[in-house]
Amino acid sequence: MMALPSSALPNILHASYWESFDTSAFLLREFVRSEETVPATLSSSLTHLPLKMDLPPLKWKRRRTRFKVANLSPNHRANDVLVTAGSEVTVAAKFCYGPMDLAALTREQVSVFVCRQGGDWYEVGVYDTDSHGRLVVSLGKSLPCGIHSIKMVVHGDRSYLDSLVAIVPSTTHCVVFSVDGSLTASVSVTGRDPRVRPSAVDVVRYWYEQGYVILYLTARPDMQQRVVSAWLAQHCFPHGLLLFNPSFSTDPLKQKSLHLKHIIDMGIRIQAAYGSSKVLQFNKFELTFVGWVQIESKHI
Repeated sequence: MMALPSSALPNILHASYWESFDTSAFLLREFVRSEETVPATLSSSLTHLPLKMDLPPLKWKRRRTRFKVANLSPNHRANDVLVTAGSEVTVAAKFCYGPMDLAALTREQVSVFVCRQGGDWYEVGVYDTDSHGRLVVSLGKSLPCGIHSIKMVVHGDRSYLDSLVAIVPSTTHCVVFSVDGSLTASVSVTGRDPRVRPSAVDVVRYWYEQGYVILYLTARPDMQQRVVSAWLAQHCFPHGLLLFNPSFSTDPLKQKSLHLKHIIDMGIRIQAAYGSSKVLQFNKFELTFVGWVQIESKHI
């Protein structure tokens, strides 16, 4: 590092922070600044539901859960779902507390609510998490085309997660944005509040206003979902579906390619893609990411 010119260090440090394979460094950062990554407005809302919902009394199913999650912030999350009309809808969620999922919400009850696009909230049912804090909810084929909201509420402390389910015709066009490299332009060593790439919000908003489904794709593990969601909202990016890796991966670019393959296999058309030109795996899908340049899909 000492032999490198000083002008090159910021970019190297930034790349090391966001895309490093050094797992031990990532773990250390998560513990050191676990309470600093989520803005106060977001963390405070975890215990105050903004909606009128009929919920059972605050009560843990297992007595020891109260002590296990005491003084730990919730980090529940679920990937947004994109399916074509007539397909089964399944939402997979994970309920954890503390930095690096220090405590999983084991064998506890969660209420699941759905709000259809333009409709009201209704309860789907009450489910129990498994021994690893995971929960898989099947919504069947009853939801119509549209973007619907999902809310899962933990009975014991009323913490919750939000997710989106987009049900679209198979001929729907979408636009994909790789979060790192296309939306961010920060060289912050701390990694908090990365700078927005110039005109990034305007470009995303252009496609959004044209009626395209917006997909935000990242190779980061899903435990960073709240941080990324808060950053997108803070900088006024249009609403879109967020797709994360379910866990740590030694080949994050492969995970991105699997997401894209799944989208294309459903028959959904990718109108344009934005991201890094170094993601060579996307060539086999006839999509190319070249810097901050729009590339049309050959599938259209």
